Amino acid sequence: MAVIESKLAGTKAQLEKARAASKADETNRKKFESVIQDLQGKISKYRDQSLEVKTNDQYKALLHEIQFAEQEIRLNEDRILDVMVNVETRDREVKAAEAELKAETAEIEKEKEEARKITAATRQSLANGTPNAMVCAAVFPTICCATTSAS
Repeated sequence: MAVIESKLAGTKAQLEKARAASKADETNRKKFESVIQDLQGKISKYRDQSLEVKTNDQYKALLHEIQFAEQEIRLNEDRILDVMVNVETRDREVKAAEAELKAETAEIEKEKEEARKITAATRQSLANGTPNAMVCAAVFPTICCATTSAS
């Protein structure tokens, strides 16, 4: 039963890891969106400044800054798309881990119930002094001896 419990703990850890990764991806997406908004603000500011420049060199410098900001926006949009693909993958991992956890939990409960039934039958057998009690004493001396000495 300890093996099953450890497997269940491993599945729970896997589920939590997948959830944490999904949450981290969502945080990254929001960060990239914030960077894009900041860059759009800079572009707007540069365009406003370009209307007030006095020389061609200043105008070219502002256009260069605008192009650089637009390039950064595209880069961050690509990063957002990558994160969105990761989020979809993580969501599938979370759903799979949840399903596995549910199945393992059901299996463990089934095995626990079976163990309880066997234990109850064995104790009943011991209490009645049936031949099964002798077999039980040979196979499970610590359980059987403790039960018989308590009677």
